[in-house]
Amino acid sequence: MTPVNLSLFVMLLCLSAMGWAVDDAPTNETGEPVTGEISTDAAAPLNSTTEQIPKEALPRVQPQPAQGRISDVVRFLGNYQRSDEVIKFGDDASTISGLYLPENTGKPQGGILILHDISQHAQWPQTVGPLREYLPDYGWNTLSLFFNDYLAKPLPVIPVTPPAEVATEANQETPIPTEQDALAQADTDAPASQAEDEASPIEDENFSEDTASAGIDELGDLAQNFQAQQAEPIEEPIAEIPQPDPAELFLKTMFERVEGGLQQLNTLGQFNLVVVAHGLSANWAAQTLLNRFEQNPNAKGYALIIVDAKQLDYPAFPLNDSLAKLNIPMLDIVTQHEPEQVRLSINRRNAIVREQNIDYMQITLPSVTSNLLGKENLVTRRVRGWLKTHAAGEEVDVKVRS
Repeated sequence: MTPVNLSLFVMLLCLSAMGWAVDDAPTNETGEPVTGEISTDAAAPLNSTTEQIPKEALPRVQPQPAQGRISDVVRFLGNYQRSDEVIKFGDDASTISGLYLPENTGKPQGGILILHDISQHAQWPQTVGPLREYLPDYGWNTLSLFFNDYLAKPLPVIPVTPPAEVATEANQETPIPTEQDALAQADTDAPASQAEDEASPIEDENFSEDTASAGIDELGDLAQNFQAQQAEPIEEPIAEIPQPDPAELFLKTMFERVEGGLQQLNTLGQFNLVVVAHGLSANWAAQTLLNRFEQNPNAKGYALIIVDAKQLDYPAFPLNDSLAKLNIPMLDIVTQHEPEQVRLSINRRNAIVREQNIDYMQITLPSVTSNLLGKENLVTRRVRGWLKTHAAGEEVDVKVRS
């Protein structure tokens, strides 16, 4: 390669390198290269016109296990072409209230309202489901209610400890001077105080011109402020609306739910009523029946069956006292044999027997297991036999009975 060609090649190489560097350099909005130091901060955007779009907060989803159980039961019945058993009543027509089955004998005995325990549903396979499907074969119309989640006990309040107070000059303790310190301080202050007294004449501060003018100004300011305060209208405090107690609202909702089920059975022509309550639902059943007897003390045609009844701790409810006030046929079935449950069942029986309820009976049965192949078990047979003896009804004319 000749020297001329070599020099041309070097010039072209330098020009291409300069062009590459200019093209890759950052530019501004007009396309001119940006000179100076370039920030290496990754958080600082290169383009000033770019704005960060704030992220929207995701909506908080509150789990509702009770609604999930209701949906599962409805889907299960729909798969077996049994959607006609789902019943809705009350003010909200869109809310699923329970499952209804009419009697299958042509000789109706009455209506049975079935209440499930906590964390269960109206088709629970151990007790509630078999009872509602077994008893219609013996003349009973069954209505099994759905309940929402029970009220959870609030967590304990953690006390908030105030932060430690910072020591200030006012809070710091000052040392108590001793007698020697006081004498030494008096000796040093005496000459200076005597010199000041001799140099300056005594003046009465109460009658000086400055204090007199200042006092007049302060009195004028006080008078103006007093007039301004009298001119301002006095705002009355706004009375706060008392919020309902969650515990009382929960109990009221449960009682209304059970009362709505009894009224629905009355609407369907059933007036010989039996309530079957499992677990904690015995609390709602007892109180609802007491409310009915308060409205009509001479009411007839009621019976109660409780299975593994539990007293409600939150909100507190006197289950044994409420059951003792019911002078109606009552069957108490116990299938849990833990020492605590046995003790509670004995206390419940003693409380009811003390009130001399001769139609009360408590029986102990083996633990109930899930029976997915049939609707007959030891509990359903004992319930059916007790109903035949103590709560069997007959078809009568409603007009004559009322």
